[in-house]
Amino acid sequence: MMAPEQFAAVPTPHAAAAAPTQGTRTDPPPAVAIAEHGDDEAVMLRREGLPSDGVILAPSVAATPMRHPENAWAMLVLAADVLDDTDPDREGEVALFAGRWLPEQPPATQCEGNLVLALTAPEGDSPPDDLVDVEMLLAHRNRWARVGEWAGVDARWPWTVAMTAAAIIGLHTEVTETTSPASRPQPTA
Repeated sequence: MMAPEQFAAVPTPHAAAAAPTQGTRTDPPPAVAIAEHGDDEAVMLRREGLPSDGVILAPSVAATPMRHPENAWAMLVLAADVLDDTDPDREGEVALFAGRWLPEQPPATQCEGNLVLALTAPEGDSPPDDLVDVEMLLAHRNRWARVGEWAGVDARWPWTVAMTAAAIIGLHTEVTETTSPASRPQPTA
């Protein structure tokens, strides 16, 4: 199991999609201080092989975060597991959606394929605390690219964005694998 201060996403044993990485950062950011996990969340994090500073978004065992902690830039998606058509009765069900708060924006050049979620208050003079704007960014081609945006969503936002996160991670992984030098046809002599 990776140490909590490591930056790279951790694949989960049961995840249909986990954030791809190009390795770990040489200067990992310090872990963001978060509230203590309840016993259920700590057990689930251990069972899924996720770092102890991870946050289970779905299925939720704690209150859904509606804003960043003050000392966080965004949440790195560690796992996005959405059930496929192998079980038609549960197809599309979010089995696991988890992340980890990042204290600062890392250079996209060191995070190719990582997906993050930015949680902000909806615009307005006095936005309600029970609504959030969610922006999804993907580190791709040396920049952070917006790949999804949801305005004014309620506390069920993890279920709303998990399918998109799983699809983007899966597509990025497929593209990366098919364009890697090892997967290209080699010239014949």
